[in-house]
Amino acid sequence: MQKRLKLKANENKNKIEFFADSAKDFFDGSHIEIIGDEEINIDSCLAVLGFDEDFIRLSLKNFNLSIYGEKLFVSSFEEKCVTIKGKIRSLEFL
Repeated sequence: MQKRLKLKANENKNKIEFFADSAKDFFDGSHIEIIGDEEINIDSCLAVLGFDEDFIRLSLKNFNLSIYGEKLFVSSFEEKCVTIKGKIRSLEFL
């Protein structure tokens, strides 16, 4: 069974819904920093698997990460560290 974790901003904006069997195992080796709803910094990124203006999918050490939003773009990608900017609506961990 594939582990799935989904984060989604709600109307409160101060609350993120977080569901996982074992978050520690799921995120082992990865560091994700979310800055407001317009920037996300990710360590341990191996590749960009797909993208368009409303969607970016990344391959990380132990899982894939899909970022959904508006006007998304890769601001920088250096030595496994990637910065995504735009209006971030939700994240999906696969």
